[in-house]
Amino acid sequence: MAKDALIEERERVLKYETIKKHLEMEVRELAARVNEVEANAQTTNKRVIAGLQTQLRCVEHELEEEKRRHVESHKMMQRREKDAKAAIAQVEEEQKVSNVLQDNCNKLNEQIKKYKQRLSEQESKTQEAQVRERRLQRELDSALERAKDADTNLNVVRSKHRSWVTSSTMIPNSISQFFVTDED
Repeated sequence: MAKDALIEERERVLKYETIKKHLEMEVRELAARVNEVEANAQTTNKRVIAGLQTQLRCVEHELEEEKRRHVESHKMMQRREKDAKAAIAQVEEEQKVSNVLQDNCNKLNEQIKKYKQRLSEQESKTQEAQVRERRLQRELDSALERAKDADTNLNVVRSKHRSWVTSSTMIPNSISQFFVTDED
C-alpha cells in the first residue's frame, strides 16, 4: 500500500516536473521571440527612418537651392529694369523662370508632404510593433507566473506526501522504536 502511494507520488512529481520543464521552455521561447521582434522592429524602423530623413534633407536642400536661385533671379530682374527695352524682355523671361521655379517649389513641397506622410506611417508601424512587444511581454510574464505557480504546487505536493521517520527513545535501555507516518 505504501509502495503504491510512493509510485503514485513519483508519477505526480514526474508529471509536475514535466509541466514545469514545458513551461520553462515556453518562457525561453517567448523571451527569444520578444528579443527577435524587438531587434527586427528596431533595425527596420531605424533603417527606414534614416532613409526617409536623408531623402527629406535632400529635398529640403533642393528647396533651399531653388529658393536661393529664385532670389538671385529676382535681384537680376531688378537690376535690368534700368534699360527699358531689355527690361521688358528680361521681365517676361524672369516671370517664366519664376513660374517654373514656383512649380518646382510646389512639386518639392508635395514631395515633402509625401515623405512626411511616409514618416508618419512608419511611426505608426513602430507603435504597432511596440504594442506587439508589450503583448508578448505580458504573455511572457503570464507564462513565468504559471511556471512559478506550478513550482509552488509541486513543492506543496512534495511536502504533503513526504514520509517522516520519528524515533521514540523515551524508555531507557529499550529498543528504539521507529514510526513511519504519512502526513496528509
